[in-house]
Amino acid sequence: MKIIKHTHLILLIFVFTLFIMCCNLFESYKVKDSRINEY
Repeated sequence: MKIIKHTHLILLIFVFTLFIMCCNLFESYKVKDSRINEY
């Protein structure tokens, strides 16, 4: 039971990290896009 809980926690952290990475990527893409629109 404890092992399953621990694995679930690791999975949750992994998904959360992935989400943050995706958000950062999207923000940088938006900034790039706005720069392109300026020129």
